[in-house]
Amino acid sequence: MTFPWLLTADEVAAVLRITPRQAYRLVARGELAGVRVGEVSVRVDADELASYIKSRRVASSEMREPAFERAQGSRDDDFDGER
Repeated sequence: MTFPWLLTADEVAAVLRITPRQAYRLVARGELAGVRVGEVSVRVDADELASYIKSRRVASSEMREPAFERAQGSRDDDFDGER
């Protein structure tokens, strides 16, 4: 029997580039399956994390530009050539 590679909230957060608290919330909401270890600790199976990432993929046409780029673009659009 092979055992899954179990990741801590800190490790999940590092992979997803989110905070550990956000990682715990994903588990609490049931978006990411967790494994209870002891009374307080939660771990996430690495294969489960990989499946979560695959399920969240979006096509480039569905991506929105970041808010700071939209804000920058709107200032450039209003530019009349004088500063």
